This record gives sequence, structure tokens and C-alpha cells, in this order.
Amino acid sequence: MSSFEILAVTINLLGICLTARGLWLGWPVGIVAVSLYAILFYQWHLYGDTVLQCIFVILQIYGWIQWFKTRQSDLSNKIHIQKISHSVVIISFLLCVIISIAIGLILSWYTNDSIPYIDAMLTSISIFGSIFTAKKYIECWYIWIFVDILYMVLFFLKGFYLTSILYGLFTIMSFYGLSHWKKYRIN
Repeated sequence: MSSFEILAVTINLLGICLTARGLWLGWPVGIVAVSLYAILFYQWHLYGDTVLQCIFVILQIYGWIQWFKTRQSDLSNKIHIQKISHSVVIISFLLCVIISIAIGLILSWYTNDSIPYIDAMLTSISIFGSIFTAKKYIECWYIWIFVDILYMVLFFLKGFYLTSILYGLFTIMSFYGLSHWKKYRIN
């Protein structure tokens, strides 16, 4: 456990707290947080997760813009949560499987990633979780609960205990985010 990992954990916790509360500041803090973890994951040879963090920077910017646009058009300053359609769920699931396999193949052929297909699956699911969060689909929190539990176990087994604890806290905060967002859901 390095001081750099402690910094990354701290900033990540701040970012997820702000996002779970529905505050736009979660997005810029999230940009810093995922940038720090991109460096850590590269050092830990988790290349799928390294790429994921770089994608997260783009998705954080996208989410920030989306939330800003919604807030500008609504002076009540509330977040407007939506329910995802069944067709989007099916299409997203199929795309997630295809992307996971493709990333897994790339990681297994071209890197020394010790768990390329697990890394690829978690990367793919997380991308969809981020997109769903930016679109304010309440179901994003179910994705985060699922993926955070898997990451918590993965990092524990790899000996990255502080990051494992972070993902345990992410899981708890995802339950909070789900509860908080249910108050604002549009039926």
C-alpha cells in the first residue's frame, strides 16, 4: 500500500459520495480519481482496467456535460432519474458480451495480464455502468453493486487490500445511490 494508492482511494471516495448525492462536482473529482487509478492499474499490470480508467475520463466529461445540460434546463436543481427500457437492456447485454470477448482476446494475446477475460468482463460492464450513470438510468446502481463486489474480491485476491476496501465502500455507496436516486425517479 503506497501513499499514491491512499490518495487515489481518498479522491475516489469523495467522487462517489458527490455522485451518489446527485452533485455535479462528482464528475470533475471523478476525472482526477480515475486518472490516478489509471496509473496504479498500469503499475499492477491490469491493462484492461488501465484502458477502462482512460475511457472513464472521457465518460466523466460526457456525464458532466449531460448533467450540466439537464440542470440548465431545469431550475429546480433536481436530478431526473429514468428507468431503462427492456430493449436497451438486451442490446447493452449483448454488446457487453461481445466487447468482453474482444477485449479478453486482445489482452490475452498482447499483454501479460494475469486474468485477461475477467479484466475484460469487468471493463466492459463498467463502461455500460458509466454510460447508464451519465444517462441517469436508475439501473446503473445495480450494475455498480454487481461490478464493485467482483472488483472487491479481485483486488483482495491480488493483494491490493486498500483498493479492495475501496470497492467494498463503493458497493455500500452504490446501495446509498440507488436509494437516493429512487426519490427522483420519473416513472
